[in-house]
Amino acid sequence: MKRTTAVIIATALTGFGAVSFAQSVVMSDAFGPAKTTVTLEDTRLDADQLFNKVDTDRDGVISVDEYAAQTVVRANLARFNQAVIIDGEQTFHVKVAPEATSALSPSQQTAIDAVARTEFYRLSGEDVSMDKGEWIQSRLSQFAAADRDHDGLLRNSELELYAMRIAQHQISLS
Repeated sequence: MKRTTAVIIATALTGFGAVSFAQSVVMSDAFGPAKTTVTLEDTRLDADQLFNKVDTDRDGVISVDEYAAQTVVRANLARFNQAVIIDGEQTFHVKVAPEATSALSPSQQTAIDAVARTEFYRLSGEDVSMDKGEWIQSRLSQFAAADRDHDGLLRNSELELYAMRIAQHQISLS
């Protein structure tokens, strides 16, 4: 049942991306301004706000199905919109490199789902769920992995790497 719900939500969110795309054609700032830097605080605020969207059954924790669905949906939206949307202190977007804007094939989506499930079990701990703190920490860890100079800012190649990972340009278990 949860997996069916996750698939329905993923479909609905992808539909939202189509509406967002239509808006962006008419209005260039539909996703807020383009930014060339992302701060650790922007990432924390984005994770905090995203938690309530990902926790679709509103039980206060993220399940493996919810985690996998959001990973696939976010990758699809980043590719479709050609940008990663971040709700930090303000809503803004970061462009995704052109090589990561092609539509995901069904087999790529299945691979992303499988990798996300493996990642979830690694991150979730013994209770096999993610509370809000664990969720935020997982997002901050993704930021830290891209912040090669450890200055608390993503820019240039760091930011490109971060956006490419969200768009799931390279799927790996690392």
